[in-house]
Amino acid sequence: MNEEIMTVEEVASYLKVDTRTIYRRLKSKDIPAFKFGGQWRFKKQDIDMWIKKHYSSKEPSIDKAAEDIKIDGEQTVQVPVVGRASCGKPILAEENIESTIPVSTKIARPPYKYFFLRAKGDSMNLAGINDGDLVLVRQQQTAQNKDIVVALIDDEATIKEYNIMEDKVILKPKSDNPVHKPIIVTRDLKIQGIVVSTISNI
Repeated sequence: MNEEIMTVEEVASYLKVDTRTIYRRLKSKDIPAFKFGGQWRFKKQDIDMWIKKHYSSKEPSIDKAAEDIKIDGEQTVQVPVVGRASCGKPILAEENIESTIPVSTKIARPPYKYFFLRAKGDSMNLAGINDGDLVLVRQQQTAQNKDIVVALIDDEATIKEYNIMEDKVILKPKSDNPVHKPIIVTRDLKIQGIVVSTISNI
């Protein structure tokens, strides 16, 4: 395809957000796009103009206080930022909490509880989650097929796509780095929550 035409995944990577953020903007008709063969496509020139209009910057990134996370004038909740791994302690143990970030209740919706986890490595970069990003997670112990989850493997938190296969669960990476392989576990896997959004490398 012409390099001036971009897919959802390419736009998400360009803006340094996850694809869910792009789909939310498409649903609210907040980003210029068109459909080709039933799939959303974007003109790079339109995206560049949209960035300048919304963020007054030529850099293809979204500020950490963008409306996807905190919306001025709206009610917010303080969401704790926890370390990269649990290291044998509960993921929200006091010693794991680095700070808190105010998040709009339109994103962190009550009565659910949320936390931020700092991503490590590039195993989910095709899902818009890069090394050092803060991932907003809704706490829950269950997941649906294809959800992106935070799970505990050998007492460390890992972010992967959740896939159900008979009596097993496959945690799949979404990466352009072939070193990352699927992890096969039993259904008694400890799920910590579901990824709902990402703040790029702050």
